[in-house]
Amino acid sequence: MSPVALAAKPPAAACRQAAAIRGRDARRPVPSRPLQVARAAADDDKVAAVQQALEQAKANPETADKLKLMEEAMANPAMQAQLGGMMEVMQNPAFMARMADLKEDPELKPIFEEIKGGGMPALMKYMNDPEFLGKIGAKMGDVAPAGVPTTAAAAAAAPPQEVNNILDAAKYGDLEAIEDYMAIGKGDLKDGEGRTALHYAVAYDQAPAVQALLSSGFDSNATEKDGNTALHYAAGYGRKECVGMLLAAGADVGVKNGKGQTAVDVVKGEPRNPLNQDTTLLAVLDGTAEPATINQ
Repeated sequence: MSPVALAAKPPAAACRQAAAIRGRDARRPVPSRPLQVARAAADDDKVAAVQQALEQAKANPETADKLKLMEEAMANPAMQAQLGGMMEVMQNPAFMARMADLKEDPELKPIFEEIKGGGMPALMKYMNDPEFLGKIGAKMGDVAPAGVPTTAAAAAAAPPQEVNNILDAAKYGDLEAIEDYMAIGKGDLKDGEGRTALHYAVAYDQAPAVQALLSSGFDSNATEKDGNTALHYAAGYGRKECVGMLLAAGADVGVKNGKGQTAVDVVKGEPRNPLNQDTTLLAVLDGTAEPATINQ
């Protein structure tokens, strides 16, 4: 045997080790490449579907405004503190057990079912309902762990809102600041989207601020960049009180936004909008009845 052949021949121990490795590899399941590709494609399709749905939502001016307002709210230190406290409480086993009981409570079960079926709009409706929150608080008792602030305590402990202009004043419902800015001629400020203080007051559901602006002579028909008036906003958000204030101030129900929609079109375009249940208000918005009939 040649020296080259001897050098190329591996030792017996190495041969046994290699055979053992091959045996393990033979027993190890080999991933199916087509299956991996199929799963990856399915995941890509899901991501694409979510992105498409988000883009479609953003194309709707009312939805886009809601998303923007939610982003602004989430950036607020007060909201962050509130959510932090809520998350800690919600992870408490005692809290979860009590919530499970409340979902079967005869008084609250219909509300939980409405929230489950109605999604975010229904949730926000009850999050702004003092009576509902009071019932929840009374029934929850003291399940929050020691040292964890309640929602109300977190909000109260948050730093005061900073008001730098009339848009801030409208957002936070600061009536005194609204009066001051209007008095010095700084009430016509608009943001980058062309929204006025009246748009902000409606969007943030600050009805007293809406009334203060209108009483100061604010233009009820001012439009933002997409052609939406404050009435479009109030109608889209389903805020009857704000709609009534705007109509009483002479808001034009015939104004069309960039999509050719009037305020009543915006309402009817969303079946879950609560204003669809108010036939009198719809008649006023479509121009077949006078605003004075709303409260009759």
